[in-house]
Amino acid sequence: HLDLLGSSCLVVARVATTLTGEERRTLEQPVGELADVLVSLAGDLGDRETRQRAADRAFEVATAVDGRDAAPGSTPAAGVVALRMLAIDLMVFAGVDLDVAAEAVRAGALEQQVPTPPPPPRGLLGWLPSLRRRK
Repeated sequence: HLDLLGSSCLVVARVATTLTGEERRTLEQPVGELADVLVSLAGDLGDRETRQRAADRAFEVATAVDGRDAAPGSTPAAGVVALRMLAIDLMVFAGVDLDVAAEAVRAGALEQQVPTPPPPPRGLLGWLPSLRRRK
């Protein structure tokens, strides 16, 4: 999911370079909001509530972007699609099922709760933090 999220970020960046200054300004706020969501998610990926907030915020951004004025097939329409794709990939990375996330953006209603993240692995790297606590 992280690879898809990175690819979506790249697509948004690539589309943004083809937009006029005014078209680009319409996407600045939603892109900034998604960047903030990603930063907060990265800060505490193991916390279910953080992941749920990230999914909810990404959903809000995706559904708030108004692409009705963009002519089908135009560069601004591609920007809206790229932004929504990024929001969906962020929701999936946070723990929402891909089909559920895509349908939620289409329908305008997200009802799925993200699952509790799995515990960290207990292999070699899993027990290293316990050594630090023994000191």
